[in-house]
Amino acid sequence: MPRPLIYFFAGAALLLVLLPLLRSVLASPPSASALTDRGYEALGKGNHAEAMEAFERALESLRPADPQYVRAKMGAVEAWIRADASKARKEFLELATSQPEEIGSREYAAVASKMAAAKQFVAAIDVLDAGIQAHPEDPKLKATMDEVKAAAQKAGDPDAVKKLISLGYLGGE
Repeated sequence: MPRPLIYFFAGAALLLVLLPLLRSVLASPPSASALTDRGYEALGKGNHAEAMEAFERALESLRPADPQYVRAKMGAVEAWIRADASKARKEFLELATSQPEEIGSREYAAVASKMAAAKQFVAAIDVLDAGIQAHPEDPKLKATMDEVKAAAQKAGDPDAVKKLISLGYLGGE
């Protein structure tokens, strides 16, 4: 075989080996929006660990002023509810404090309802209490507190009952 032809085939073989590597190096990382979408998709499938990873990766590239920040942070809070309700409560309340124009009574009620559904009553009560303090005129928050109170009592959660009594939502019995 003539030498130029050997070089041609060797070069073509090298290109076939290097092309996938080059594509992966040049490919841009997923956007924060795509990562957030991936996180919500994982949440929908019940894969909280995968969701948390996607939301955390999205948040690494976002600042609080970015339009996608609150959506990604709310997703992370939802993913944390089952893994660590205390962290979910802390993260949500920090978000609500730092972004009061973005976090309204609807978000407080939604997070608390998800916490209660996961039997994380004390965290749900804390979130609702903060929501009621921030939005005292909102009847939905008070109704959600009544639902959480009833669910905690029905579940026989003594810590939740103590919390409700200490905050004045339940009479001492």
